[in-house]
Amino acid sequence: MSYYKVKSLLSQPYRLRKNVLIRLNRIQGKVYDWFFNAGERLIGLVWAATAGQRIVKAVSGRKRKLILLCRDRLRGGDGEEIDIFHKNSFYILDDSLKARGDLELFYWDSGRRLIGNQAEFFEKVLREQPDLVVFYCYASSLYTAPALSLIKKLKSKTGTKFIAIWEDTIYNGFMENVIIPALPIFDLLVINDNPMFLLGCRELPVEQKDKILVFPGAHSIKLFKPLEKTIDVVFTGRIGGYRSQRKEYLLYLMECNIAGFISVFENNTFLSTEENYRILGKSKIGLNFSYGVDNHQIKGRVWETMLSCAMLLESENPQTASLLEEGKDYVSFSSKEDMVDKIRYYLKNDADRVRIAENGRRKVIECYSHKIYWDKIMEKVGL
Repeated sequence: MSYYKVKSLLSQPYRLRKNVLIRLNRIQGKVYDWFFNAGERLIGLVWAATAGQRIVKAVSGRKRKLILLCRDRLRGGDGEEIDIFHKNSFYILDDSLKARGDLELFYWDSGRRLIGNQAEFFEKVLREQPDLVVFYCYASSLYTAPALSLIKKLKSKTGTKFIAIWEDTIYNGFMENVIIPALPIFDLLVINDNPMFLLGCRELPVEQKDKILVFPGAHSIKLFKPLEKTIDVVFTGRIGGYRSQRKEYLLYLMECNIAGFISVFENNTFLSTEENYRILGKSKIGLNFSYGVDNHQIKGRVWETMLSCAMLLESENPQTASLLEEGKDYVSFSSKEDMVDKIRYYLKNDADRVRIAENGRRKVIECYSHKIYWDKIMEKVGL
């Protein structure tokens, strides 16, 4: 905190109180997390070196692959305190994996013990010997999630393949804090939102790059599909934090009397899966803003919109342009005025809009379906 801010706060006692309490709360949280992190890892390593050594690897022949999917169950970092299911992403992920084998789920944010989660995971993998363990949006800082040191021990004891899949990788520090520590442990790291491999990824040695697959995430053709087009323009998403620029564009839409379905929300007001795909299915144009925390990224909204056969209209960016052809598969805008001009044009010119929307849907089905996604992953890990 700067000198001038401190000086200002000294003359505003209630703002000072708020700032002090916020910082004390953060310190308490870090101490709490450190204590349980240390306890979990210690118990896990001790168990692995003692009771874990006595587990007999006896796995009968399987007709189908056994896949263990490890992920959070609820949206947000507070686990059970935010009872909002992360349905859209997880439905797509779970549904597409079920076609590849017998799927089991291991949630690391709900239904967990106070302590002993590392040992539970170690025992589960040793006893069941899954062919593949998939970590979705893995964070080693979560003390109820399997630690990297434990995964390393499991790899030395089994023939199981371990992969990690990430969304939202476009922020400074992701490479150093997440990818680099995970590279020696996992058989494959999959990045869904960063096709141009931005933010330091290109600096990796060739042998390390071979363990990284950069490819858009799997999306279900069954879930997102075209319906009768009765809504002109659709946008659903957040507008807080780094997304605050979206507010200016959406307000400009309203000022220009553009009709449509605009839903801005936080965690407790997300649309359900059914509401989301129904609204997208009825939309003529789907809006998207591509900027992430520190750079542009491929949002899941891109694929959901195109599979719904709505024309994708999104902020101009190199990430989407690296996968899709602008003007043929989707349309980009460079300013709020450009956005409104293009909305008006394509609402008046149905044939042009429908052609682009159909091209986009065809492109996703032919090049970026969940089948192609998992084919690439399985090939990379030899399954």
